Amino acid sequence: MIYRVSKHGIGWSCSYKVQVKNNHISNVYDLKSNTAVGSLQESTLKKISGKKAKWTGVIKIGVVSLKVSCTTLLKEHRIFIK
Repeated sequence: MIYRVSKHGIGWSCSYKVQVKNNHISNVYDLKSNTAVGSLQESTLKKISGKKAKWTGVIKIGVVSLKVSCTTLLKEHRIFIK
């Protein structure tokens, strides 16, 4: 199964696809991220384990840099986003 995961915060959003096989995350891909204010300086999407994937980004607004993230957890055949 392939799921589209998404999350948004104040002035930013991200989404990506998570492929699940046999109750394990097998792949993460097709990242889409944007900012309403400032610019995205860094963006990394990776599968951490068979149960966890994470996108992290750094948004720069003027001289301030904000670290943002979206974590996907797979537990008991359910996807949780935090």
